[in-house]
Amino acid sequence: MKLLVDTNTLIDLVAGGGNAETLGRADKVLLPIPALGEFVAGLDSTRRGRAARAGLARFLAIPTVETVSLTTDTAECYGTVFRQLKKAGTPIPTNDIWIAALALEHGAVLFSDDAHFQRVANLRILPGCPNPD
Repeated sequence: MKLLVDTNTLIDLVAGGGNAETLGRADKVLLPIPALGEFVAGLDSTRRGRAARAGLARFLAIPTVETVSLTTDTAECYGTVFRQLKKAGTPIPTNDIWIAALALEHGAVLFSDDAHFQRVANLRILPGCPNPD
C-alpha cells in the first residue's frame, strides 16, 4: 500500500500520536511538499517548535518515507480536481487540492482526517487517527 500523508496526520505522527502502526503496513509513505510547507509554517523557535522539528527529522528518516514535489502532471490533476469541486460548488482549501492531486497522481491512499477530502472524486482516503467508539 502507498500512503500520502496529509498535514493533520503528519502533525499527529510527529507528536507521537496518530495511527503510526498504519505506516508500518505501507510499502511507501509519501509526504507532499504542500503538507510539509504547512507543517513548517506552524513551527516557531520555542521548545515545542524545536521538538516538532526533531520529530519531523525522525519521520523523514524512516526508510519508506519520501517527499513528493509538484510537477506538470500534478498541475493537470490539480486542474481536474479544481474544476470538479467548482462545478459541484464544494471548494476545499487550495493546498488540499494540491495534496489530493498528488495522491491521485501517485495512485496513493490519502492518510487524513479532513472530511472535505471526501468531496474529491476517485480519491481513496484512510483516516489518520482511529475514531473512538
